[in-house]
Amino acid sequence: KNLTNIPLLIMDNKSIVKLLVQYLKEQGFSKSLKSLEEESGVKFVDQIYEKSSELQNIINDYHSMKLALDNTIDDESLITTDLEMKTEGDGIVANTLISSESLTSLPTISIKYLRYEDNDYIITGGAYKQVNVYRINNKLNNDDNNESGNNNNNNNDESETYDLVASTTSHDGAILSIDINPTNPLQIIASSMDGYVKIYTFESFSSSVQTNVIPSYSVLAHEKYVIHARWLLDGSGFVTASYDHSSCLYIKNNNEEELSFKLKKTWNYGGNVESLELTPDGNTLILGVRQDNYLNYIDLLTLDVKRINMNKLGDDHVSFTPMHLKCSPSGNLLLIQTDKDRIMIMRTQTPIILSNLYGTKSDVYSVPKAIWDNSGKFIIGTSQDYSIKIWNVVTQKADYTLLGHKGVVRDLAYHPTKPYLFTTSFDKKINIYTFKAQEEEE
Repeated sequence: KNLTNIPLLIMDNKSIVKLLVQYLKEQGFSKSLKSLEEESGVKFVDQIYEKSSELQNIINDYHSMKLALDNTIDDESLITTDLEMKTEGDGIVANTLISSESLTSLPTISIKYLRYEDNDYIITGGAYKQVNVYRINNKLNNDDNNESGNNNNNNNDESETYDLVASTTSHDGAILSIDINPTNPLQIIASSMDGYVKIYTFESFSSSVQTNVIPSYSVLAHEKYVIHARWLLDGSGFVTASYDHSSCLYIKNNNEEELSFKLKKTWNYGGNVESLELTPDGNTLILGVRQDNYLNYIDLLTLDVKRINMNKLGDDHVSFTPMHLKCSPSGNLLLIQTDKDRIMIMRTQTPIILSNLYGTKSDVYSVPKAIWDNSGKFIIGTSQDYSIKIWNVVTQKADYTLLGHKGVVRDLAYHPTKPYLFTTSFDKKINIYTFKAQEEEE
């Protein structure tokens, strides 16, 4: 609110041209870039830029300041999100492969991490059409793990890292998503290609192995693939997203003796509902739809819908699909992994694009993912070239490229308090990465 003490910095013409060159390069305007380089004599050299999307960041800062001065956006929210983007963290993020194992003969598509009764677990679902629960054997408590990454066991009974503690009966199609009930860690929801959503309630993960666990609830929720099923924050229901162009809200029947849910609301769209996210407070559902340049924010209390344009110019041209959405730990920022080699960072509930991150490869046939680490200071994204990129939120540079998979990486899960990253891939491997200090180059 006090701008009088800010020093006036004048940018020279060459610096402005450098920003334009970077912008044209990142946006893929090759002909315009070639013309500008020829006329100005300024060539694109990636190393000279401190961060990606510098021109857009300058414009965003100006736009944000203008909005704040015009009182069209909450000042406190503006300051909070700016601090998240500009405050350095401790630099610790999972960057080194410590385990790589095949636990099934078919690929795992979805993975979740669970800490339960002083044990670490991963819960998986995939092309093998069932939900599996594995206990991790001390791997996360040993800081001296060898970086072998070469265990190729196909039988989990021989696994050095995992013990199978529970598995379910089979779906009629591959499992596409799983989620853990926030109020009951023993209750898992799974959605699949057969249109079904099923809920499994396990007795325990610490006793003898449970096999062929049947669902405690099952519903044919959609006519096509159910790409996402997520619990509501209070466990009172769940939301879905499907390739039948719809999303559904189911609410628990509390008066029934057996577990049951009723359909409360269906939202219909003009394309596949590709992405689904819930804000950390549990009050808002966010949906991304193919062939739609708007995000749909749905208030789960009033069921009111607010549509936010993802195009920075406010036009209705559709040039990408929001394939995956993920809120930052605070909920102030939203990651949008697209099918056009770009990850966007937006202010939640606003059309403000804070940054674009480049470095991953994705196309209309890809199913990319992007998540935050537990500190909210790093962004982790998958790429069609089988790698995983890690960007520093403040510098917006890709600090690390994680290797270790020989197929497209299908899902990511990050430990809530420690620097451990769990990944799954079409190469049938489940990898674990952790932080190791990198030796400085001489």
